[in-house]
Amino acid sequence: MIKVKTKRNKLLLGIPIWIWISIGGIWTAMAVSYIIASVMIDTTPLASDFNDITLHITSSTTYTENETYFCKINTLKKDYRVYFKIDNDISELLEYFENLTVTIRIGGSQTVTEFDGTKVTQGYIELTDDVSSYDAYITVAYTTTDKTGDVELKIAIWAEGIE
Repeated sequence: MIKVKTKRNKLLLGIPIWIWISIGGIWTAMAVSYIIASVMIDTTPLASDFNDITLHITSSTTYTENETYFCKINTLKKDYRVYFKIDNDISELLEYFENLTVTIRIGGSQTVTEFDGTKVTQGYIELTDDVSSYDAYITVAYTTTDKTGDVELKIAIWAEGIE
């Protein structure tokens, strides 16, 4: 017996393939949309809107600067710890300061990062995702050496999720 191929057989085979391609295309489009949305959400910086903090050292003294706005800490969509650490080069700190204490306040919480003349310590504040962002304020207290000049204070900021 001889089989004859017809257009109907090709049509019946083509319809399921077309349906699978359509469904696959929809799932691919959804996956790409999800990935793009995830990347856009995750690219929100931890901290933004920085206010540069420059200390004007004029003589050997002990001094406390007034509290001032430092930056905005953005919510990470979960509970997390934000760490702060004085990030100036240790040789610069030794040149200008006998000790330097930076207090960071966010809402009712505060932490300290400190240079004690030999090393720098870090501090952290635990935050929640209750609000979209937090304002961070900074107070600087120091005892200087006899070196005079301007020192731009650098603070490293990073976060870790709380499990």
